[in-house]
Amino acid sequence: MARKGYTGLKRAIDYLLHTPGSYLRKMHGRSGAPREYWLFPGGGQVTEKDALAIIVRPDIVERDRGLLDDCPQSWGVLQQGRALSADASWAVAPRARTPT
Repeated sequence: MARKGYTGLKRAIDYLLHTPGSYLRKMHGRSGAPREYWLFPGGGQVTEKDALAIIVRPDIVERDRGLLDDCPQSWGVLQQGRALSADASWAVAPRARTPT
């Protein structure tokens, strides 16, 4: 069950899969404030735990890396090899991982 005022995991996934152009965005408030995750456009706030469960799904891809290359800020749905939106060019190509 979702916390009061939050969109639950099942509803958030359904929103992303069935609302064209929708995406999950990580937002930062003031310094020291916790991260917030929101569904756009107009899908509501998602708990961090549910957002992380969405992000690890194989059908979810990075949409925007934000200001820093290693800090993704938004994610969207990938269906049949292309992003679900009017402009399918926004999906970020996967990065090659280098052994450390």
